[in-house]
Amino acid sequence: MTATDSDGNQFQIVLWEKHDVNGDWVINEKYALTGGRGKRYSNYSPEVVIDSNKALEIERLDSEPSATELLIVGDTHIGYRHRDRSEKRPWERSVDAREGFKQALEVAISRGVDAIVHAGDVFDYEATKSDCIEVTADLTDPLGADIPMYYIRGNHDTDYGIESLQQFADGAEMRLRLGTEPITLGNPSVNLFGIDYTAGDLPEGGIESTASTFFNRNILVLHEKPYPVTNDQGSLIYKTGADVSAFLESASIDIDLIVTGHMHVSKQGRVVGHDVPVLVTGPTSTISKYKKDNKPSVWLTRVTEDDLTIERLELES
Repeated sequence: MTATDSDGNQFQIVLWEKHDVNGDWVINEKYALTGGRGKRYSNYSPEVVIDSNKALEIERLDSEPSATELLIVGDTHIGYRHRDRSEKRPWERSVDAREGFKQALEVAISRGVDAIVHAGDVFDYEATKSDCIEVTADLTDPLGADIPMYYIRGNHDTDYGIESLQQFADGAEMRLRLGTEPITLGNPSVNLFGIDYTAGDLPEGGIESTASTFFNRNILVLHEKPYPVTNDQGSLIYKTGADVSAFLESASIDIDLIVTGHMHVSKQGRVVGHDVPVLVTGPTSTISKYKKDNKPSVWLTRVTEDDLTIERLELES
């Protein structure tokens, strides 16, 4: 039989009847092999062959739990480079936000995530039609790898930008814009909800409940300054903002994670009184007017039956 090691190298395993070795083999499972006799052949493929012997031991390893992986991004602001130089801080003047966006897509493809989730402001208000065309062209690569990008509208997204994303979705015959009706994906199943920018006025009870929302993980995507949310030290991360606590009170389902864009320095915390985690994405480029080193990042979110974890992946600024 042919196997692949943890470095991706293929080799052949030959089990001789006289050694009575039973590996309980299952395709795509992982095993630890000790003992055996290895040989390398220069004119044979695969080059490495492991023959069984009396010392060969085979142990089947526990499989990793099934997981749904999402790459969460926000505030890519394609078109930012067109803003007047006088509007920008010194560290922002050379920024081409297209680079951060492309890096995010490359991370998604290399990680093989189930989807990209964008928390608004895909475009800057200065985005040109050519910027919009370039973004939809860039999205064909992840979509070709079965990685769609779901999104909401932020306060800087232009009508033309949103229309171009909708045309891209129509061409792919997919719903990509998040709303109050869930988009369900992955295994285990995850429900994605989204509310476009509301300037802090979140609608009460603005989520549709279905049978799946009571059994799956539910993630809400916003483009707001969230309040009241505290960090690990118990301090409010913002003194005012969209009342996510009141929204959760009025919702007919439980939310497992709130993701929000809009603020250009990333933060994490929990909603006061609900213990629901909140992720403020921050941008994918150094476009914060308040902090020179805002560490442009994307966030790898991994959902299993028992857990939800978030890992920060910094981009090259």
